[in-house]
Amino acid sequence: MLIAAAFESAGQQLSQLTMYNRSLILYNPAFTGSDDALSLTLFHRSQWAGLEGAPSTQALLAHTPIMKSMAIGASVYNDQLGPHDNFKFTGNYAYRIRKSSNNYLSFGLQVSYAYFRSDFSSLSEGVFQPNDPQLQGIVVEEGTPEFGAGIALVKPKFSLGFSSLNLVPKESVVTDSSSVALGRTNHFLYGSYNIKASPLLSIRPTFLVKYVTDLPTSFDAGVRFEYKEAIMAGLNYRQNESLAFALQLKINQQLSVGYAYDWLLGDVSALSNGSNELFVSYVFKFSENLSSPR
Repeated sequence: MLIAAAFESAGQQLSQLTMYNRSLILYNPAFTGSDDALSLTLFHRSQWAGLEGAPSTQALLAHTPIMKSMAIGASVYNDQLGPHDNFKFTGNYAYRIRKSSNNYLSFGLQVSYAYFRSDFSSLSEGVFQPNDPQLQGIVVEEGTPEFGAGIALVKPKFSLGFSSLNLVPKESVVTDSSSVALGRTNHFLYGSYNIKASPLLSIRPTFLVKYVTDLPTSFDAGVRFEYKEAIMAGLNYRQNESLAFALQLKINQQLSVGYAYDWLLGDVSALSNGSNELFVSYVFKFSENLSSPR
């Protein structure tokens, strides 16, 4: 029943990454180019480990400044949940009004091509009554463009961003009497604040509020401890869903890796061993590090 409930929201919203500070361009195109160098990041997330049909997400992100005031980026995103396969290719553009390298106002635009495939006939066994004739042979397969926009204010001490993605959602006809939503408009509000506790230690509280049209608002709230800007450990709470621990290591000026484990809360915690998330990031930066909006 838990998986069946999750099917209702498949394709409605982006998968919830715990280390969202490393994937901001997925949620807000205004953060494109925020590393001030070509940046490549690869993500993998396995949610609800041990539960058949549980979500699995992969994402490859790339973004770079192209001029002092502009940046571009792209991402490839794949999400699987039970009978649903969602694939998305996205291009980002950001224009920044700068006072300095870490003090600017940014406006972002996003254009995506999303491909959805849902094999509802596979639900006829186990989740619904066996061989339900209403589900037999129903396969939804369709591609659609998506458009989004965002704004971000980046300062040496804090960053704040708001975005709306999939501004023109589309529905696909399943049968003569029913249709399935290929997506809904997603709104994100992100913020972080950098507290310099000592010359070697920084504390960075963060939050991500998510609202999807016609669904309840949800939020993530976390805190990250950064030692010498090289070792980052943090906790993250996702409303009514999970408590996560994350560890990120900066191997050198260019290479970073991270791992997060989510302890599930509520009914699903008895059915799963939690969620695992990994990333590898490489930034083509060979000068002194600048303050990051993450």
